[in-house]
Amino acid sequence: MMSTNNNGFFDREPEDRAERMQKAADRGGVENFFDLPPEERAAAYDEE
Repeated sequence: MMSTNNNGFFDREPEDRAERMQKAADRGGVENFFDLPPEERAAAYDEE
């Protein structure tokens, strides 16, 4: 069953989540994914 929070992001494999989080951090110019603004973090959750 897919989680309704964050479009199932946390239902993905840990490696996939880590890769998406790292790509988003790189795009945002920060080292830590959680330093991104909420909108940019949300975009990483929504990526297919």
